[in-house]
Amino acid sequence: NTNKIDQYGRTLYADSVLNRIVTVFPPAKWNEAEKEWKFSSRPKGAVNLGKLLLSPPDELLQLQIDIRAGQRQKPEMYGMTPAAFVAPTRKEANVKYLTDLMAFDIDAKDNAGRLLNYDKLKDEISKLPYVAYCGRSVSGTGFWGLFFIGHNITIDEYKAAFEQLRRDFLPMGIVIDPAPSNPSSLRFYSYDEDAYVNHYPQAYTRRYIPAPAPKPTAKAYTATTTQMGQMSQSIIEVFNASNDICTMIEYYRFHGAARDGEGVRYVRHG
Repeated sequence: NTNKIDQYGRTLYADSVLNRIVTVFPPAKWNEAEKEWKFSSRPKGAVNLGKLLLSPPDELLQLQIDIRAGQRQKPEMYGMTPAAFVAPTRKEANVKYLTDLMAFDIDAKDNAGRLLNYDKLKDEISKLPYVAYCGRSVSGTGFWGLFFIGHNITIDEYKAAFEQLRRDFLPMGIVIDPAPSNPSSLRFYSYDEDAYVNHYPQAYTRRYIPAPAPKPTAKAYTATTTQMGQMSQSIIEVFNASNDICTMIEYYRFHGAARDGEGVRYVRHG
């Protein structure tokens, strides 16, 4: 039921939460005419997430070395969707199934300058019982990981879990990238030989439930019928007939009235 799969003696168990099939995407291609990287929306194939994280092909290891050395750029790394299997193209509507895992990404640009213990984040986050994986990003400057969020969840539950996680991290001073709120979000592959791995984490069951919208307290006025059978004016029509909008906003010190097509453009006070 076990299989040693890497030189560090780590094991991918058959019932591990990382034993999931995900989609892999080819590296981006540089478009010289538009001066930007172009990402393919079509998968290159499928792969076992646990095996990819714990024992990557030599090609990916070399790509990461080159990227960290500044010889290649991050978009030249292969991508994956650790939260879902998607086909035939990478978008939310094409999610075939969720992996029960939710990705989180902690960028250095959002956190390193504010957190005194930024370099210790992996150790701190790994103490959470819901974390299945936590390691360095492909650049080596950021952190990313996977929360186990329970079996047979829906996309709406996934998004509610992500929003709650985002809110849970804020009091710790940690800002997470919003992109993984979409389960079909692409992330660059990265390998960390010192990554934290927990094959049997607890399920993160917290879900964000937005507060219900306040009910209107004002009475809704509508047109009524008089005893003579004629339609009376609504309160809005009466108000508009007896008030001038320009006079009203000038009273509140809007100024600089100038014609703008068929209307008038004002500048607010201050």
